[in-house]
Amino acid sequence: MRSALKKERFIKSNSRKYIVKKILGEGATGITYLCYAEENKHLNFAVKELYPRELECELFRDDDGCINYSVLKDLKTKSKFEWYKDNFKNEFNVTATISTIRQKENNDPYFLNPVEIFEYNNTLYSVLETKEGLTLLDYLNQFNCQEHLSTEDYRNHIVELLEILIIATKKLEFIHKQYLHLDITPHNIYLINSGSGFLNDSNGVPFFLDFGSASPLEDTHEHRFSVSDGFSAPEVILKSKGGGEGYFINQTADIYSLVAILYYGVTGQILTYPLKSNAILDKNLIL
Repeated sequence: MRSALKKERFIKSNSRKYIVKKILGEGATGITYLCYAEENKHLNFAVKELYPRELECELFRDDDGCINYSVLKDLKTKSKFEWYKDNFKNEFNVTATISTIRQKENNDPYFLNPVEIFEYNNTLYSVLETKEGLTLLDYLNQFNCQEHLSTEDYRNHIVELLEILIIATKKLEFIHKQYLHLDITPHNIYLINSGSGFLNDSNGVPFFLDFGSASPLEDTHEHRFSVSDGFSAPEVILKSKGGGEGYFINQTADIYSLVAILYYGVTGQILTYPLKSNAILDKNLIL
């Protein structure tokens, strides 16, 4: 199992120290923390640490926070970790590209601005500007759907969730001009706390985190897919298992993930069979 950095542990780049406040989420490629700058506690950042789930048995974190190999480093493990490092750098570049294009178009705050990428603790870290907030998963888990079913609070909850997902869909439409995200989950959508609710001003919109699985639109054939049970589209699951011959991964895979999030928000339950990564899927089940 991956172990995260503890609260108040620092992450140091050449420009500043980032102090861990809490974990924002965990994905296939690493762990994202909410951090503050040592020189200013009110200056917040989303800091993602490269710590691949695939290599969690080959890696471990020591008492100093460094990530080390748990067994004698062989060429295969080293090759995998180097691949993840290259992919991590590419993720940062994708985030920077999307943010830059969006700002040039109309200068709206639709995406978190990238700050830097650097090596520390024997791994890589990428940094995005942000403010205090919480993931969509934490936000949804504050509300118990089963206890409030058919109440006015439940209806208000659904309306607000739909507003969040409508905004997310508009952002996704922009991303889809060049890229597929391919890892949209409640962990990877971040809500900024504006002080007066999450949707009342331009700082209250949801933001996508973790572009580690992102792929250019025309380059999914050799892509390495990661899977989040209950949220990944069936065709992505098939591709991740080395199957899916004849299936084409396109924008609908991300739309499927948003609908799966809506299902979770409405029912309080994650989609189950035949949508788990260990399921055997019938081609006729995929629309």
